[in-house]
Amino acid sequence: MVLIKLKLLSGEAKSGPYLAPILGQHQINLMEFCKIFNLESLKSYQQNVLLSVKINKIQGLPLKIDIRGVTSTALFFNFLDVSSNSISICKLYDFYRVLYTIKITKDNKNLKKTTAYSMFGFLTSLKKFNIKYES
Repeated sequence: MVLIKLKLLSGEAKSGPYLAPILGQHQINLMEFCKIFNLESLKSYQQNVLLSVKINKIQGLPLKIDIRGVTSTALFFNFLDVSSNSISICKLYDFYRVLYTIKITKDNKNLKKTTAYSMFGFLTSLKKFNIKYES
């Protein structure tokens, strides 16, 4: 069994220098993977969304590709641009409010709790990376 983990943009898998050596060393058909990944990723995500991909190859069985979105913490870091080692409390609150309204649906009542947990995890990671809050 072979397990390969990658980060790829949705709909952007192409045969080339990045994927060819990784998949080729495990005898995975590159064109087949690109076709499957691009079709499956665009069913659930918009073009150019960063995704986590797990590829399972078991001899004698078809290729299994598991596609997932990136974590909430990665999205927080990207959206809030914490490269300056400080973050505005107002901007953080506004982002949480937007995130909360996007995630709340009639289908899942637990999203309120998971949104709060995601934000708590993000705030904890800010401390780990020595990012300060500013008012």
